[in-house]
Amino acid sequence: MTVNEFKHDSPMFKSRKSFLLAAGVILLSSTSAYAYYEGTEKTVEVKINNREKKIETRADTVAEVMKELKLPVKPKDYLFPSKEAKVKDGMDIEWRPSKKIHITVEGKKKAVWTTADTVKELLKEEHLSISKFDKVDPSVNQILQNHMDVKINKAFPVTLVDGNRKKTVWTASTTVGDFLKQQGITFGKWDKVEPEFNDHLKANSSVKIVRVKKVTDVVEKSKAFAITIQKDPSLMEGERKVLQEGRNGTVISTYESVYENGRLVSKKLLEERTIVEGRNKIIAEGMKKRNGQFSAETASATSSRGRELLVTATAYTANCSGCSGITATGIKIHSNSNMRIIAVDPGLIPLGSRVYVEGYGYAVAADTGGAIKGNRIDILMPSQSAAAQWGRKQVKVQIID
Repeated sequence: MTVNEFKHDSPMFKSRKSFLLAAGVILLSSTSAYAYYEGTEKTVEVKINNREKKIETRADTVAEVMKELKLPVKPKDYLFPSKEAKVKDGMDIEWRPSKKIHITVEGKKKAVWTTADTVKELLKEEHLSISKFDKVDPSVNQILQNHMDVKINKAFPVTLVDGNRKKTVWTASTTVGDFLKQQGITFGKWDKVEPEFNDHLKANSSVKIVRVKKVTDVVEKSKAFAITIQKDPSLMEGERKVLQEGRNGTVISTYESVYENGRLVSKKLLEERTIVEGRNKIIAEGMKKRNGQFSAETASATSSRGRELLVTATAYTANCSGCSGITATGIKIHSNSNMRIIAVDPGLIPLGSRVYVEGYGYAVAADTGGAIKGNRIDILMPSQSAAAQWGRKQVKVQIID
């Protein structure tokens, strides 16, 4: 039998041929399936919150890719391309999850979802315009975080009066103290603010700063001596004799002056100190007539008790111009300004007399004055305003004793 006849006719040969053919078909099928499997796998680069990740996927859509990566995509998230987009080899997918932000504007609060990175981007996204005077907390450059609170206070006009300067400024401050700090205002020890630092500000309100300055002045002045007239029955009428020469004293006065916005509002005497004691000039005046009788003035002085006189009365104070502060009888009226004292002409009302003055009350004739002659008296008042109110008037004076 020939070889060809063996191959053709032998059962063994036929069986081996069939096996090889079947194996070839299976191998071809496996190779095709593997080639198809490899052909459906795609390389995709996914950008998540600006972080890039390269993956191999057989997903058909972007939504399937996100599901494979177990990334929950919310409606307000940024996703590009969209969920429905078909996945292609080499595709770039970007996903930024949205954040929940609470925005409060002028006390009104609302929640928004956003993919903005900064407060500034969020405000632009929400169409909220901000002026340079508005207050945004946190600042516009702050990076947004989930559940962050963003507060916006809109600016309003306020009138600022600083001393003698006045201007209108815009502010979003809620209190006077915060407003003044924002304006860079500094204060002296005695300065005042109206309203107070903790008070709330409103639109069109006014903030006033009173600049207070306290100045201490030391003044040295001469204190004029007083002249005391003593009636001397041993001297002839018209004759005078100096018993003691007068000498001016020297007083140092310390004052506190208060200025508000440059204007003097008060001046107070803090201390008065005598550094040189003054001395009154004492003059003896004769009362004896040539015929040996006393003058009518002497007789009047001795018989004046119980008399009632009509006089012109003016008023003076311890601090009057030219006043020494000590009466003709030696009373220091600076420290006794509330005493009831009148200045008289000793020839009409003897010094030391107790009197009753109509409209003034009981007083003592304890002082004299260069202009106080005849039916005229000067009454001591505790203040300049009281003296001015008294003015000049005619009153009755009764000599008690």
